[in-house]
Amino acid sequence: APPALSDGLGGSMEQAAASMLDLGHSAVGEEDEPFGDFGGFSGRDSAQPPALAGAARAGHGLEDEAAADDDFGDFGSFSCGPPGGAGDTVPTMGVTVGASAAALSNLAADEDDSFSKFAVPTLPGSSAPTAAEAPEGLSGVLAQLLASGRFEEAESCKAHIECLADLAVHKSAYDAAKMNDNLEEAIRLRDVVLPRLREQVQPDEVVLRWQHTYDAVGVAQMTGHVQQLFGEEQAAPFLANCPTDLVALAARDLPAAAAAQRRLRAAYELLLELSVEKQKEMLVTQRRLLEAVVTQMRVALAAIEAAPPTLDAAARASAMASPQVLALMRALQASRKLALTLAAASVWLSSICVLSANLAAPSAADASPSAAEADTLLGQALALTGADESALEPFDPAPMLTAPIPLSERCALTLMPLVSGRAEQLPPVVEWKGHFFHAPSINFWIHNVSPELPSACA
Repeated sequence: APPALSDGLGGSMEQAAASMLDLGHSAVGEEDEPFGDFGGFSGRDSAQPPALAGAARAGHGLEDEAAADDDFGDFGSFSCGPPGGAGDTVPTMGVTVGASAAALSNLAADEDDSFSKFAVPTLPGSSAPTAAEAPEGLSGVLAQLLASGRFEEAESCKAHIECLADLAVHKSAYDAAKMNDNLEEAIRLRDVVLPRLREQVQPDEVVLRWQHTYDAVGVAQMTGHVQQLFGEEQAAPFLANCPTDLVALAARDLPAAAAAQRRLRAAYELLLELSVEKQKEMLVTQRRLLEAVVTQMRVALAAIEAAPPTLDAAARASAMASPQVLALMRALQASRKLALTLAAASVWLSSICVLSANLAAPSAADASPSAAEADTLLGQALALTGADESALEPFDPAPMLTAPIPLSERCALTLMPLVSGRAEQLPPVVEWKGHFFHAPSINFWIHNVSPELPSACA
């Protein structure tokens, strides 16, 4: 058995663990959903809110499970299939999208199997074609999206085109492998390559949406609306972070233009939902929670550092492997991820919110040092316990934070999406007092900051 920890280490360890791990009586009350130890850090699953369960599954391009067993002989499962009977087809993009190999081949080829012309897209004229002039083929759809300033959709359309071309190439390779009795290669293509590509193909309804002719809300329209709502002086942070010429950027680098448009749209839509007062309260609340998280990480590290210096190497290693220390290390890892999330949220929100909100929480814009300290504290704890330093894995919440989604689909404390295509990086979701949260954020708030609902969420 490992040696008993000294009174000093045991006391400090228990104090840290009680603050970070032990729930005792949950502050939310027994009638509310329990959160699990330290807000789901034990790994216990939490049910998604019903309204979000579908969103978690939507948009992945997955077919029903039966398609997974498809031997790709007819290549038909790569089409999502039109509404109606099995034999129905939907006219779209100048071809008939159905379940046949010929239809998919036509889509994939689009009169140019090399697809070299899509490597560096050239912007056409500034006016979008009318419905009567809608060009045929996916290349025309892509040109239409670019002309309309719909760069996010254009990026998806370009990736869809390239994926269809890859599917045609690998389907031919699969057929050749079967014909040549190259069983190993055929199985690899059938079970690994083709399913991965199939998941990347957009469903018919998305392609049809691309064909709808309208102009995207441009930078000028967004900036003008924000100035109208808050005034030019108050809107200065948002205006300073707006891209200047997305059209020129798209001509050089379509993914960069799509990412810039996505970030701008996310900022714009968030500001439309947050009043000036709510912006202030959110910045103050996030900063308060971030400081509490880093403070508790310091306490936890101090508890680990309090190991008696008289322990020999074997005794120390045994003590550091005790359940008490291991539980504290799990909490430190989760706390570090929460700190990085809060820091990124504070920096992003302060860069777009109104000037008066920034003045109410001036330290929010400079939350990066807190994130760096959280990394350092976990690194020191890993070194002290001899744990695997892979626990200090990179974590960048910014791409998920800056996704354009409604406020109702974000954690009410961190503003992170409740569900995401990268769901493995997101904690469980819980509901408390009519609001949805990631469990770690609201649990840490309740047990280390205040048992009351933050005013920013009220």
